[in-house]
Amino acid sequence: MTVNFQYSDAKKFVHAFLTHVHGLSSLGLPVDKTALAMFNKLCEKGETPRFKKFLGELISEILEVSSGWGVEKIKEADRLLSLADSPTLSDARIRHSKKIRKVLSKGSVANVNEYYECKAVVDSVSPLFSPDERAEIEKAMMSFEERLKG
Repeated sequence: MTVNFQYSDAKKFVHAFLTHVHGLSSLGLPVDKTALAMFNKLCEKGETPRFKKFLGELISEILEVSSGWGVEKIKEADRLLSLADSPTLSDARIRHSKKIRKVLSKGSVANVNEYYECKAVVDSVSPLFSPDERAEIEKAMMSFEERLKG
């Protein structure tokens, strides 16, 4: 699964996660200097289709590793990533969401779960969605609300 970050943001996110978040004992994660060294070495080779795919896979792994984290752990990771001028873990989770992409592609919200994922996007200050995408999401949410009332 690919996360829809620009290449530079994807690189920045993975590097910041490995540097500032992954090594924090307060978050219960082991320090992995080998992973960071390997990542930096790969970055030196530049943007290639294979590396872009690898970045997407790394981000998917990061999201899977963090999927069981509580709110406080996620807030701390977001704070650290934000300080590193990186997209946050919450940004990555929103961007990675199959539900949001599904709503954008079909133009409608199918259920309450999709509605609340859309609400998280609309309520966030994340720059990951364009104004047009936000407008589409809001329109789909309003339509869903009308169907519930009617």
